[in-house]
Amino acid sequence: MSEKKEISINRVDCTECMGCVEMCPDLFEWDDINEEVVLRKECATEAEMAEAIALCPQDCIEVHGPCQNGDS
Repeated sequence: MSEKKEISINRVDCTECMGCVEMCPDLFEWDDINEEVVLRKECATEAEMAEAIALCPQDCIEVHGPCQNGDS
């Protein structure tokens, strides 16, 4: 099993193109109230997020160190 890593969205650079929501709906979703992309999980494996990272036009999906809070 792959190690899960913490992920975040760089909101300064995000253009809200919705590519991550379309490619990885298990990880990302659109928040209608705040009108922004949000994380459904704080941690994911590289395999889970690879496509969204590769297709993000602004490189807004940031991968950090190992997940510190279990497998959320």
